[in-house]
Amino acid sequence: MFKGEPPTHVLLGPIQEARGPDRSREASIALWVGAMAVIVLLIACANVTNLLLARGVSRRRDIGIRLAVGARPYRIARMLVLEAVVLAGLGAIAAMLLALWGAPVVQAYFLPNATGSSVLDLRGVLTMSGVALCAALLSVSVPAWRATRPSLAMSLTSGPRETGGQRWRGIRGLLAVQTALAVVLLVGAGLFVQSVRHLEGLDLGLQPDRVLGVTLDARGARISQDQIPALYARLADVTRGLGGVQSVSLSMGSPFHFSFGGSLTLQDRPTPREFPGGGPYQYAVTPDYFSTMGMTIVQGRGFTPEDRAGSAKVIVLNQTLASAFWPNQDPLGRCVVIGDDRTCATVVGIAKDTPRWTVLELHGALYYVPLSQLNGASPTALYVRTRGQPDAMIAAVRRAVVGAAPNLPYIDIEPLESSVAPQLKPWRLGKTMFTMYGALALLLTALGLYGVLAYMVGRRTQEIGVRMALGAGAGRVRRMVLRDGMVVVGLGILAGAAVAIIGGRFIAAQLFQESPRDPAVLGAAGAALLLAAIAACWVPARRATRVNPVDALRAE
Repeated sequence: MFKGEPPTHVLLGPIQEARGPDRSREASIALWVGAMAVIVLLIACANVTNLLLARGVSRRRDIGIRLAVGARPYRIARMLVLEAVVLAGLGAIAAMLLALWGAPVVQAYFLPNATGSSVLDLRGVLTMSGVALCAALLSVSVPAWRATRPSLAMSLTSGPRETGGQRWRGIRGLLAVQTALAVVLLVGAGLFVQSVRHLEGLDLGLQPDRVLGVTLDARGARISQDQIPALYARLADVTRGLGGVQSVSLSMGSPFHFSFGGSLTLQDRPTPREFPGGGPYQYAVTPDYFSTMGMTIVQGRGFTPEDRAGSAKVIVLNQTLASAFWPNQDPLGRCVVIGDDRTCATVVGIAKDTPRWTVLELHGALYYVPLSQLNGASPTALYVRTRGQPDAMIAAVRRAVVGAAPNLPYIDIEPLESSVAPQLKPWRLGKTMFTMYGALALLLTALGLYGVLAYMVGRRTQEIGVRMALGAGAGRVRRMVLRDGMVVVGLGILAGAAVAIIGGRFIAAQLFQESPRDPAVLGAAGAALLLAAIAACWVPARRATRVNPVDALRAE
């Protein structure tokens, strides 16, 4: 701390609540993102397992010979596991290099204020190595088990050709599982995309994009409570004279930060005791408040300079409060008693609903009174609407405030938009990560389907040649190969949709105005996977039609 600089205040608080049971939305979505990463890993493991199973068919004769000459099964299994571990090690090295490049990008986009150790510290390296080893063992376990238990007679007498019988059922089953998991990821991505779309289209009732909020701590400046209103008025005057400032207002209460509980009583009917979202909550504001905040007065008017101390008391209600007091009736001109005051305050306007604390609290019961008409009220914030980008005006506003009140120990100036953007970040994080994982799952599933079908077509060359020699046309052969792939994909899509529908209730709390069973999202996920599957099946199907029957019949 430099000489003459005001003391720094440090706020401490527990972080255990992020672990539950009342964890934050950010923590909950982060857990879901981690779960989606595990699903992608399982899809990749199923992909590798399928390819190893398919490769094991061609190695069956070699393994049978090894077993016939006395090789123990565990040596065969050890050889296969060692091959898988080497491949996993190479993959882990590539993943570490990718993490070195991608981690700073992810941190800059999602966690700009986070500090910590490098992603490739000792703990990160050990974690990635452990995950790679577990993935390798999981992928090779089934192929190793099947390879060490063949029928020796069949292994030694069978050639390289295959007819696509029962030995392919396990491979088809894994392909269906991959497809189902990919559907779950794509549905999750679609749900978060829809949630973000609903959030970004949400009418907040105000326009925070060009508003700066100024708050200060006058406790260390030897200023009494009675002097605070005059201090804020002086700061408003000097700020209003800056170039680039459109309007300035004062407020007791700050949207997205805090508000004050109020009490209202009706004279012409019983007063409701409960309101949607609690309340009512009170804001005491200056006449320019509504225009500075970009709020819409949907009926009547806002406040004017004539609404001052000594004049007739007035009040502006928000839509939720007006509807609760006078449903389906005109509230203008009605009488409302504020607190213990016996004087009637006339309703002069109805303001559009705005958030009180979060963007999810759009329909709280709020009302506004002129700051000068509320006895003992002191401003808690100064709001500045700029003509251009608010960030460019922060330095000028700070200089003006410090010049007018140089002894203030703490001055905070930040765009009002910065109170909104962090609330949307969890959904945007979910949207981005689910979409990335969904696209990766789609790619892995398509590659796995292509690889297995291409291998199956190669193993069935003689069968296809016989079919074509007996008169089967290219279209029929193409349909046969496409059918083999699309049946598996169709079963996987149905299973994945069922899992997504059943498990949707677990993620419903993380969505915004979006049903976890949205048929449009389910249909889009199924259609995307179906198109990817058709593209993956088309190349092996075309290759099958190019088989020369004569060459196929001559092959062993």
